[in-house]
Amino acid sequence: MAPASRVTSSSFVAMAASANLFEIESSQLALQRSQSAKVKDFAQHMVADHNLAASKMKQALSQANIAAPPEKLGAKDQQTYDNLKAAQGAAFDKAYIEAQYNAHVEAVSLFRSYAQDGDNPRLKALAAELLPTLQGHLDQVSKLRSS
Repeated sequence: MAPASRVTSSSFVAMAASANLFEIESSQLALQRSQSAKVKDFAQHMVADHNLAASKMKQALSQANIAAPPEKLGAKDQQTYDNLKAAQGAAFDKAYIEAQYNAHVEAVSLFRSYAQDGDNPRLKALAAELLPTLQGHLDQVSKLRSS
């Protein structure tokens, strides 16, 4: 990876924080709206795991003396969340699974890239620590997507 394409700590933190918040909020919505036990089970795991990830991120930011980003969705994540809120029934489940799949493909790529080439040692360690969990989520949602 060329140095010019490296993800800086500030952009990593902003993207990771928005993605993590999206996972929590969209999964809470799935717990309310979904009629599928499999989707609700997955959503419950997302809420628990991503709340833990948020806590670990706050701790890492504190240790790295980096200010935490605002707790709000980025524009892309907000648009996806708004689209989910508009969906009902089976269409909701399909949209939620697709949104989770896309979000985890992006998160795995972001965390893998930052774990390898990040510019802050504490955040690199966090990215490496959380990467296996994110990959596991991607594997789970891929199975849901194909069933």
